[in-house]
Amino acid sequence: MRRLFLKAFLLLLPFAVILGIIEVRLRQIPNSYAATKTELDKKQAEIEVLVTGASHAMNGVTPEALSRPAFNIANGSQSLHYDTELVMKYADSMPKLKLVVFAISYHSLEYKLSNSIERWRSGFYRQVYGIPGEDGDGGFQLTDYSYIALYTPKEAFRQALGSVTGVNVVNASGETAGDKTAMGEVSDDFGRRRVQLHETQMRPLDIAANVSALERACTRLEQKNVAVVFITIPAHRTYYQRINQDNYQRMQETTKTIAGKCHAPYLNYLYDQRFADDDFVNSDHLNEKGAAKFTKVLDEDVVKKYLVDR
Repeated sequence: MRRLFLKAFLLLLPFAVILGIIEVRLRQIPNSYAATKTELDKKQAEIEVLVTGASHAMNGVTPEALSRPAFNIANGSQSLHYDTELVMKYADSMPKLKLVVFAISYHSLEYKLSNSIERWRSGFYRQVYGIPGEDGDGGFQLTDYSYIALYTPKEAFRQALGSVTGVNVVNASGETAGDKTAMGEVSDDFGRRRVQLHETQMRPLDIAANVSALERACTRLEQKNVAVVFITIPAHRTYYQRINQDNYQRMQETTKTIAGKCHAPYLNYLYDQRFADDDFVNSDHLNEKGAAKFTKVLDEDVVKKYLVDR
């Protein structure tokens, strides 16, 4: 029996070594989560303004263009759970923090990353930031500990091969360090598909958890004398003309209620007519030109107004 186990061990050892090497190499490949954390850790002592949200805020706000030291921790498909967890994780290590901007998209309040088509992203928050999932620990999840499981075995081998050969590999999700390029186009068809995608991931049952998360974050920030502002990023008419008005009214009412409890303003730029066709990269994301334009608006309406006495 011992000889049988020894033979099995020797047979499996090369595979285990290969998997170990791939796991190590995957952890060395840049991704937007690790890149953001590295920059955040370097700058946290100077940050006065923190911007959160999903890809709309990630693409729409250029922190370097704000008049006070700022950082944008928004990321693709990021839910309010991770917005608030990131804020609370870093609030105590940012001595100069004065303002947090929560970007609320059309679908945000009824959205959980764990229910989305990009649920795999949850593993990055656990592995990079140590933030648990939206349902708590939720039992053992291999993606919380293994990059091979996180990327999927096929993608993991492709990524590892790219790192060995020196080829710049982008995974199936487009998940690379600092990659903020939104895909798609400004068109009726793309706008319709984007609205459909968001609405298929919206569940009214998730509103309570998201509201609770925002209220906890607001309470913590109020204790630290940090101002809170809620915003909604501009979208193109090919997107906002197709949203369900009942959903939109619920989103507006809920956001205003939360803002009231947090003693915070809510500025809704979704329909802002100052933004033209050439300000958008697709139907619901601003391009670089649009982001520069919106960041100036945000600076005047929010940063210069709500940091005056802080």
